[in-house]
Amino acid sequence: MKLTDLTISKGSNYVFVNSNQSTSVNGTNLQSAYNTAKQKAPSITNRISVIVAPGKYTFSYPFLVDADYIDIVSITGAADVLIDKINVTANNVYLKGINLGTGKFQIGDNQINLICENCAAGAQSFGYSSGTVSGTFINCKALDASFGSGCVASGTFIGCLSGAYSFGGGNGGIASGIFRDCAVGNPSNRTGWSFGGSYDQSEEYTATGTFHNCIGGNMCFGGAANVSGIFYKCVGGIQCFSHGKRFSGRAYHCVASHYSFGGMYQGNGAQFSGKAFHCVGGAGSFGNTELSGKVFHCIIDVNGVVVDGTKNTFTAVSGSGKTRYCVDGNDNANNQG
Repeated sequence: MKLTDLTISKGSNYVFVNSNQSTSVNGTNLQSAYNTAKQKAPSITNRISVIVAPGKYTFSYPFLVDADYIDIVSITGAADVLIDKINVTANNVYLKGINLGTGKFQIGDNQINLICENCAAGAQSFGYSSGTVSGTFINCKALDASFGSGCVASGTFIGCLSGAYSFGGGNGGIASGIFRDCAVGNPSNRTGWSFGGSYDQSEEYTATGTFHNCIGGNMCFGGAANVSGIFYKCVGGIQCFSHGKRFSGRAYHCVASHYSFGGMYQGNGAQFSGKAFHCVGGAGSFGNTELSGKVFHCIIDVNGVVVDGTKNTFTAVSGSGKTRYCVDGNDNANNQG
């Protein structure tokens, strides 16, 4: 018998479902395969895999993934299992290759053992508005307001791509997890307010996690809030790494545009009390009002922007603040403290 002739088959630790019928019947068959997996007494020592063929699977109601230790994976590993709606409430499950197109990939609160790999979805996916996103997400893609938008993103995010207000971004968001090789980008060009990026200066610390080689737009990596995280080789736009408040974290080989790293556009109040090594900021960066931290081998690159002359240079250090081997926006060396 050929694989294409099968609809559902099963073994001791797997159930296979094909996509050789209409999309709605395929959905019914996937639900039947999932129900069959539940009957196999899944447990931490007896994981069951529902192996799904590439194709379209549609449901009248969201496909409910509510049983621990039942994994749902594409037979190819690619994001080619096209499901129109899903709701994942189980905690200990591995999902791979599920693609909702522009649909919402709904997950539950604080699912620390949830793993999603090569999954794709639309806006407001993988955690939105409330709760805690504490799972692991590998090479997943979504649109705006995803991966913990407006809530706590405390999980691990590796190689993920999303739109604005994502990765613990937007007002009410906190990026406290681990973010590696992630980026934001959106055809609407609203590529900002992510990685704990807030536009409300009344918020406290929003970027408290660890960020490796991540790319954000404007108002990212803390945005208008306080920042205490650790950043390696991250790139942002205007007003990143704390704008108008305090940067007390550590930044290594990071790049941002104007009014970043505890910088500010006009007014006073921005502070830099952390550490920066080999970083580049634009005009008004590195402590607009107070520079009490350590800034080593850093550059202010004004890139043609003309502002108050003091904002093109490093603020006078205070307390234990130091600048070493730095170059300001007037191409002058800066060593203080």
